[in-house]
Amino acid sequence: MTAVNHLFTVCALFAFTSASVPLTWHLTEASSWNAGTCLFIFWSGLSSLVWFVNSIVWDGNIVNWTPAWCDVSTRIAIAAVVGIPASMLAIQRRIYYMVRTSSSNETVNQRRRALAIDLLIGLALPILNMILSVIVQGHRFDILEDVGCYPAIVNTSLTYFLVTLWPIFIGIAALVFTALNLSYARNHRHSLDSWLECTPSQLLTFSSYRRLVILGFSAFVLSFWLSVQDLALQITAGSVAWPGWTVVHADFGRVDQVPRGIWAAGGKDSGLAVELRRWVSVWCALSAFALLGTTREAGERYRAFGRMILRAVGGKSDQRGDGSGDIKR
Repeated sequence: MTAVNHLFTVCALFAFTSASVPLTWHLTEASSWNAGTCLFIFWSGLSSLVWFVNSIVWDGNIVNWTPAWCDVSTRIAIAAVVGIPASMLAIQRRIYYMVRTSSSNETVNQRRRALAIDLLIGLALPILNMILSVIVQGHRFDILEDVGCYPAIVNTSLTYFLVTLWPIFIGIAALVFTALNLSYARNHRHSLDSWLECTPSQLLTFSSYRRLVILGFSAFVLSFWLSVQDLALQITAGSVAWPGWTVVHADFGRVDQVPRGIWAAGGKDSGLAVELRRWVSVWCALSAFALLGTTREAGERYRAFGRMILRAVGGKSDQRGDGSGDIKR
């Protein structure tokens, strides 16, 4: 099973680095419409980075090397479970209203309001979920061999409302907007092309519009399926009534250290859910690069960057050549 972890390490590193590529120009050309895109790359890339570090530090061991890192990384892992579908909801919702209201000539106040709503959906909701999860956190964290730091959420009736159901409801909302955008792109291609030509941002073309919609659907399939699986596992395991804050947090400082042979054998679905939790983030980050970092516009940016590097190197070479000529004379 160590080979599986090594494969994940390579994939997670590639996912983080590749997702960072389209993020650079989406941030530098940030506008009111692409905040959700930046947030999607942020959550999927950040969680991929976290799982990448964990896969190296806890490869073949369960030693509690860095408790502070585990405190932070488990919070990020919880937030990302909501952040990925929430940022996708922000993307699809924003596109839905933009193309139907022809909002290429938005006022400053309208753009600020749209940005605030996107940040509320894609950033504030995951952070709120992360904070609320502390209520049903039974102890400090778990350390799973190969996987690393893992959230320690107890299975109570309150967990459904504070943790489990959030990504499911958000994912359903994102899917609805994605389906509406797919339908609109199919039935109104001409009017959509006309509107996109008037859009100030060169980032939003029909190709990018279509790719964002596809990205929304692919991200939904994986994250939503995993969230439903978590819900099913919680139901079949038998949640208990909320016993109160004092009981749940009675031994809060405890750290459970679990070898792979134990957590993987905790039931076929349970072990698979743990493994898939980190792979979903990697898949979403890779999907972001595949759909946003391989476009014609992206190719132009790569070529422009390459020319800039060549000019810089060529300029230095010329300067060295001039200097050497002066010495010879």
